[in-house]
Amino acid sequence: MLHSILGVPIGGVDFTQLKIVLKEAVGETPEVAIKYGNFIQVLIQIIIIVLVIFMIVKAANRLKLSEKKAD
Repeated sequence: MLHSILGVPIGGVDFTQLKIVLKEAVGETPEVAIKYGNFIQVLIQIIIIVLVIFMIVKAANRLKLSEKKAD
C-alpha cells in the first residue's frame, strides 16, 4: 500500500527493480546482481514517514505553546 501512496507524488516511479548485473544468467544458473532499488525505495519511505512525524510533533508543540499563552 505504501508503494502506491509513494508512487503518486514521485510520478509512479518504482525503484524496487533497479539493479546492477555483475554476471548474466546462463542456463539454469541465476544472474549475479546487486539489487539496490529496494534500498532506495525504503529510504524514500523512511524519509517521508520521518517528515510526517516531525510535522505532527511540531504542530502538537505549537498547540501546547498556544494553550500556555492563553492561560
